[in-house]
Amino acid sequence: MGNLDPEEHMLATMGLGWIALPCCASALLACTFVHLVFDSLVLDDQFTQASADIVSFFYAHVMASLSYLGLLLLLYFALVVGSLFKALVIPTRINYVALALLALPLSRMYALGSQVALLGNSQTMPVSLADQASAARSVMYEHAAVAVTLIAYLALQVASLANDGRLRMDWNVAGYRVLVKQMRRYIQTSIPRPIATASSGHPKHD
Repeated sequence: MGNLDPEEHMLATMGLGWIALPCCASALLACTFVHLVFDSLVLDDQFTQASADIVSFFYAHVMASLSYLGLLLLLYFALVVGSLFKALVIPTRINYVALALLALPLSRMYALGSQVALLGNSQTMPVSLADQASAARSVMYEHAAVAVTLIAYLALQVASLANDGRLRMDWNVAGYRVLVKQMRRYIQTSIPRPIATASSGHPKHD
C-alpha cells in the first residue's frame, strides 16, 4: 500500500474537485482553436487584403470585448492557482511538470498581445499587407505553441487523475482491511468463547 496508513486517519486529499483543472484547460484550448482557425488564413498561398481584413476584423473585436479577455485571464488564473495548490497538496512530479508548463503562455503573453494589437489596429491604421501577414503568422505560431502546451497539460492532468483514483482505491482497500481487523479484535475480546463441557465431547470407546 505504499505510504498509506489508514490507522492514522489521514484522508487522502483527492477527489472530483481536481476535474476543474482539465475543464478550465479544455475551455482555453477551445478558444485557442477558434483563434487558430482565423490565423490559418495566412497559410493560404493567395493571402490577399480580403483575408487580412478578416483576420484584423476578428482581432479588433477580440480586443474590444473586455468580457472575453477577462474570461481568458480568469481561466488562466484559475489554472495557475489550482495547479499551484495541487502541487503543494499532492507533491508529485506530474503536478510539478503541469505547473511548469503554464509558465510558457505567461512568458509569451506580451509578444502575443503586441502582434494581436497590430492586427486589430490595422482596421483603423494604415498597415501594409506584408506586415499584416507577418503579424498573423507570428500570432498563429504563438497560438499553436499555446495549444500544444494546453494539450500536454491536459494529458498530465488526466494521468494525475488516474493516479489519484488508483491511490484512492488503495487507500479504501487498506481502510477496509483495518476495519476488518478492528472488528475481529472486538469479537475476540468482547464475546467470550464457549466453555467446553464433558457432555459436549465425543463419548469415549473402550
